[in-house]
Amino acid sequence: MADGLAACSIVCTQEVNRSRPTIILALLAVSACAARVPVTTAQMPDALADGKVSYAEFQENDTAARDSIRQLAELEVLAVGDLIVDAPEGSQNCYGPCEDDATDPVWMQEHAWQVARLQALTEEAVALAQQAPTANPMDRQASLDALNELEIIEIEGMFQHQPANCYVGFCTGDESRAGIIEALAEQTKGL
Repeated sequence: MADGLAACSIVCTQEVNRSRPTIILALLAVSACAARVPVTTAQMPDALADGKVSYAEFQENDTAARDSIRQLAELEVLAVGDLIVDAPEGSQNCYGPCEDDATDPVWMQEHAWQVARLQALTEEAVALAQQAPTANPMDRQASLDALNELEIIEIEGMFQHQPANCYVGFCTGDESRAGIIEALAEQTKGL
């Protein structure tokens, strides 16, 4: 996202001292750049408003993460796994905070941000599922890779619905699933 904005600002700053038609072209270039900037962003989690995450807030965040993972699974678009949280160096484990672990505050802050990112990803996926875009299921791997590179949640692939008569090729709904995955990857770049 920052790269797109930098390119737009370069166009504008180079064109400021030019003629009126050039300024209009620069404004058109900025509007074209703005159209390509993904709209999905994560807001600062409420739990970080005071700079700390309490154990109670952690529990609320963990519940919110489970709800988001459930929502994503129920869409039957992506085969999803667990929330990805980088355990800080020196952590005793990566399963969650322990009362006597000095790295807990850092771990819980990272967890809060990841939950906010997961909620933004989930909201976008739900909205796209209602629009039902379509795409060629053969082209889904690049979009799946882009979603995995966000490192928010483990994405194992496109949800595979295997009715009794779907042994070869693609199944009913795969075009819609692929379309949602493609649009989701595009809308969440830089999340």
